[in-house]
This record gives sequence, structure tokens and C-alpha cells, in this order.
Amino acid sequence: MRPLLLTAAALRDAAGVDLPRPAFVLLEAGVVRATGPAEHAPDVGPDVERLDLPGHVVLPGLVNAHTHLELTAIGPRPDWACRYADGGPSFVDWIRHVRRERPATPAVLAAAVDAGVDHLRAAGVAAVGDVGGGGSPSDREAIHHRLVAAGLHGVSFAELLAQDGPRLRAERARIDATTAAHRAASRHADPARLRRGLQPHAPSSTSPALYAAAAAAAAEHGLPVCTHAAELPEEAAFVAHAAGPFRDLLEELGVWHGGLAAHYSGGLSPIRWLEPHLRQAPFLIAHVNHLSDDDLALLADTPSSVAYCPLASRYFGHAGPDADHAPTTPPHRYRDLLAAGVNVCLGTDSIVNADPADPQPLGPLSAARHLHARDGTPPADLLAMATVRGRDALGLPAAVGTLAPGAPARLAALPFDPAHFTDPLTQVMTRPDPVRVVDRLTAGASTP
Repeated sequence: MRPLLLTAAALRDAAGVDLPRPAFVLLEAGVVRATGPAEHAPDVGPDVERLDLPGHVVLPGLVNAHTHLELTAIGPRPDWACRYADGGPSFVDWIRHVRRERPATPAVLAAAVDAGVDHLRAAGVAAVGDVGGGGSPSDREAIHHRLVAAGLHGVSFAELLAQDGPRLRAERARIDATTAAHRAASRHADPARLRRGLQPHAPSSTSPALYAAAAAAAAEHGLPVCTHAAELPEEAAFVAHAAGPFRDLLEELGVWHGGLAAHYSGGLSPIRWLEPHLRQAPFLIAHVNHLSDDDLALLADTPSSVAYCPLASRYFGHAGPDADHAPTTPPHRYRDLLAAGVNVCLGTDSIVNADPADPQPLGPLSAARHLHARDGTPPADLLAMATVRGRDALGLPAAVGTLAPGAPARLAALPFDPAHFTDPLTQVMTRPDPVRVVDRLTAGASTP
């Protein structure tokens, strides 16, 4: 793939690049080589491709820190959305739908992940935190290798679900296998590319013993680790009192027995229940919709990050002040978390909860625009949440999510009016334009 010299009306990242005038980016061998004012563009030869984007601001490749690509096979399903206040379906009903419809064969799984990757590319996503493969170790390996082949940066998280018995032993073996593969890949793969990680699923589905094993492996071997937590009222009821729909679901699946009650009868919130593990390893926690002051203080006192998925939260009935179906739902406390020093980034969850009309459902730009419109969140903060904060949450190298030399060569270009007094990034957050992708990411991709 030939090098590309791109010129645009402006450049912006969240790490110090702010050129509100004509500027250039040179892309070569899958990375950014140089940026600067257009008048300082290098004198390149005929082998370099040129692209001029007048009226566009160029941003770094975006980071979707939390998604489930394998569920792309299901497609958007607004009819499954949870609506607590009006007696609509519950989250446990949604789980039943997903269990029935998720990919059941290797061919369907491969097609789903490939479709998800296409959505990421189209949305200007250069790095991803993907969770999946809970069905079998071979499923997770298949997903991992398809993401590597796509040239993506990020983390491929192996989903872990078990309470005790044979399933717990099998999941411990998966931790050992993931750790061994991580160590082998780290000896020869580009560390800026796709890493392996562990994902004990959620307090409602995963025992303290499995969390402890995942956290210990993450702490000892440097594996990324993530989980879902504080997402739903049903989860809080189960973790605190071993009661409610999640208890019913475990009984339905034949997993529940009386000996598990000791893990879930202490009156703790999901975040406080996770405390021993959060103090052991730097968890990325998805959702965190329900957060007390005590929970917030704990997250601020640990090396935790939060992946906020605002459009998924709205879909599941936690939308904040604009939710006519759940008007009493407290707003998400992402701004309080940021103010307390907690790293908060953006994710999309899965395509199942996406708006069917969204042309780029797995990109974080729609989520950022939603928060700007709903909360007035500053565009610079949202750009950081969609780039460098996601990078840090996934433990990726410093250039990812920036326009610095060595950054992934997938960039997001968006139109704005250079003659208008409004800042280009503010215009991006208030206009509906889809991302125009400038892509040289796969050039020189490694294959661990």
C-alpha cells in the first residue's frame, strides 16, 4: 500500500494536536509518520498518494472500548429494549433472546465478527475492546484471529462465566490458556496491535473464585481485564440479597444451589462486592449506571476505568433526564467520576442495542454526540473519552488515539465550515455527518 499525504482544513486530537488551519498528515506502513501545518508538508515523490479534504477536520482513529462483535449476527433489535417504568420486558428477558439468537456455528460466528469489523472500519474505529466467545475456547480463538487479520489495535477479551463445579474448572483452564497465548504473543507481536485479555462476565454470573483467578493472572502477567457491573437494578438485588430475576434465571439454567447464597447475601452493591478484585488488578468496568457515593469513592481509590455506553444505557432503561419511559432514573455519574480522577471512556456495547437508523452503529461518535446534546459535555472531553481515555483503559501504547508519529493509520474526517466562528470540534458534535474514513491501518499489520 502506497504512503498517503493527506491535507485537510484542520487537525485535532486530545493529546496536544490542535491545528485549526490547513494541515497535513503523512501515513505510511500502517502508522502516522508526521503531521503539521500544510505549508510545512514534506516534498514527497510520485510514489506517494495524495488526498485533499478541504472543509474537513481530521481526528485520530477512534476507540470503542467496549463492544460485543459476535452479536452483530443478531442486528439491531429495538423491540427487545427494556422498559422498567411501563411494564415492558426485563433485562433477563433480553438475555433469553440473546441466548437463543447468538451465533451457534463457527461459520455464523465468523460472519458476525467480520460484519462487526466492517462496522468499526466504517466508523473510523482504530482500536477496540471486544468481549465474546463465551461459548467455547475455540470460539474465542476464532474471534481473536479474525480481529488480528483485520489489523485492529485493542484487546480481545475472553469471556468467563461460571459459579462452581466443572464449569469453574474449565474457565480456570481458559485463563491459563489465555495467559500462555498472551505471553507467547508478547515475545514477537507488535505490542500496539491486538492483545488478549480476560473478562469475568459480571457479579450476577461469575463467582468470586473466578474473579480472583482472573485478577491474579492479570496482575501477574499484565493481561487486560474487564467486567460488567452496576448495570441494572436486578443485578443489585441479586448481589445484595441473592434474590430477584437473576436468581430465577440461574435456577432456570440449573446453575443455582443453596451454597452460592453466601456469596450474595451481604447487602453489598456490585461495585463494593468487586472490591477485592478491583484492588488486585486494573479493571475496565463496563456500564456502571447505578453508582453511590461510596461506590464512586472506591473506584477513585483503585486503578479502575469505566466504559460508559450511553446509547446502550438508554436502550436498557437507564437514560437519565431525557428518558420519558424512566423519568425517575438518576443520571449516569460519568462527570462525577471524571472529576474524581476516574478514567471514563466510551463504548457501544453491541449492535443489538443500536438505533437501526444509525449509519455507523459501532462507532463512539454517536455516543459522544448524544452526551453533548443531552448534557452539554464539552467536545474536548468527549474526544478524549472516544480516543485517549479508551486507549488508557485498554492499556494500549501512548500513540494510539492520537495523531502522534506511530499512531494507527485509520483516521476520522468530518466536515465543518471553516468560515464559521464555531470551533471545528464543536461543529462535529452538533452536526449529523457520518465519519469519512482515511485508512492505511492494515499496511504492515502483524499476525501473532
